[in-house]
Amino acid sequence: MSDSRLRPDDPLDCAEVELLLGVLVLGAIDPGERYGVEAHVASCARCASTLADLAVLPGLLHRVDVDEATRPL
Repeated sequence: MSDSRLRPDDPLDCAEVELLLGVLVLGAIDPGERYGVEAHVASCARCASTLADLAVLPGLLHRVDVDEATRPL
């Protein structure tokens, strides 16, 4: 999902960053998007706080038993 618009002279806004934070914490973000998100988070307390909240998700996901999670109820 590379966006040619992601350049230092065209910064992302909070709404755009919020959509990408989950992808960032899971390590699946495009390098070009990573730069834009990290630049925004460095200067936005709200998005930095949201990123900190999401940072625990990879560890929690590793604890999920896939067989149990996919078993029909």
